[in-house]
Amino acid sequence: MKTNLNLSRAICRVVVAVWLSWACLIAAEPARTVIIVRHAERAGGNDPSVSITEAGRCRAAVLAGMLSGAKVRTIYTTELARTQQTAAPLALRLSIKPEVVPAKDIDALVAKLRARTEEGAVLVVGHSNTLPAIVERLTGETEPAIGESEYDRMFVLTLIGPNQAGVVVLRYPGCPESSAAATKPDSPEEKIAKRYIEGICSSCHSAGLIRSTQATKQEWLDIVTRMNGLDAGVSQRDVDVLVDYLASTYGRK
Repeated sequence: MKTNLNLSRAICRVVVAVWLSWACLIAAEPARTVIIVRHAERAGGNDPSVSITEAGRCRAAVLAGMLSGAKVRTIYTTELARTQQTAAPLALRLSIKPEVVPAKDIDALVAKLRARTEEGAVLVVGHSNTLPAIVERLTGETEPAIGESEYDRMFVLTLIGPNQAGVVVLRYPGCPESSAAATKPDSPEEKIAKRYIEGICSSCHSAGLIRSTQATKQEWLDIVTRMNGLDAGVSQRDVDVLVDYLASTYGRK
């Protein structure tokens, strides 16, 4: 069974949640849900080190927001940076370490997905030339090729038995282009927060990951608390300053 839907961000989130619930009801055995997307918008070139762009970071944040309540328990990426950067905001939010499966090893990925028995959904972040093949291997249905500039296709599969799967194909929106914000002098609090971000946060995480996380204030507090538990060194006096800055600058919209 295959369904195609072109939806807004909010409706897309609802459809994913409803589909997961429905799949569990119809399955003769525990449903195994697999969500498959292409990496977000990338910079030019095909080199493995090519990163996602600002638009890509925004799309990655949208994806994290959409799937934060989808009970994702496992994330698979390829060895290329752009898939890992696309998965990073959701992985950070859910405290999941993505597993890397080489892009060319579709057999290994499909075997992992078929063999999996744990509860919860799986997110797979792949490439335009691998997604149709992965979906076809899991469902038996041929998928149209993904265009070079196409980043919004999302496959939600439910594996309901040996070589059986239902699939719904969604179109999830990215972010509209925004005008550059006017510059203004940093306040003392902003200077403190930026010092931590540039001196401590960025030593382990890319600036793009920090910008694309888009968490609530409580989620930022939880993240900073976890990082302090790993000896990040944010003084208790500055925790509130840093969290307020992160929430106001990179908070969930």
